[in-house]
Amino acid sequence: ASTPALRKDGHRVYVGDNDGNLIALDASGNEAWSLDIGSQIVGSVQVSSDNRELYVTTKRDVFQVFDLGRIGKLGWTATLDAFVLPAGFKQFNLNLTGIGANGLFVQIGMGPMQGDTFLPVMTGVGLLDRRTGKLRWFAEGLDETVAEMTTGPDGAIYVGNSPLRRI
Repeated sequence: ASTPALRKDGHRVYVGDNDGNLIALDASGNEAWSLDIGSQIVGSVQVSSDNRELYVTTKRDVFQVFDLGRIGKLGWTATLDAFVLPAGFKQFNLNLTGIGANGLFVQIGMGPMQGDTFLPVMTGVGLLDRRTGKLRWFAEGLDETVAEMTTGPDGAIYVGNSPLRRI
């Protein structure tokens, strides 16, 4: 369900399965722990450079997880309250999370659901507080990406355009 992510020290690999579990593997490939996130994990788990915080994305949410050695512990679920919602619309995570020194870069969409699929009519990028998961800053954008967001040396956010899910 997700691509493997390696911790900086090389002693832990993180991966998500199809059932919504975050699995930590030790250097020998043995399961160190498993944590039910509640929804299928997409893309790679984001691993902070201090080797303790993990950020897991699903089609809807962003979760903070702590690797405590023998167990994984769920921290916060991000507050993605960027838009004023018309009736029948929802807000949701659109992309992997990018870790910055003072926050996490996210892409948020707003729109209706068609079955299990969100159809964004508006998108934007924001910055989540790493301690609380609350939105600190948000700017509406013109398009979205299914690839990645990158930050430049000046703090600018670059988003590749791939409007595959637009309504």
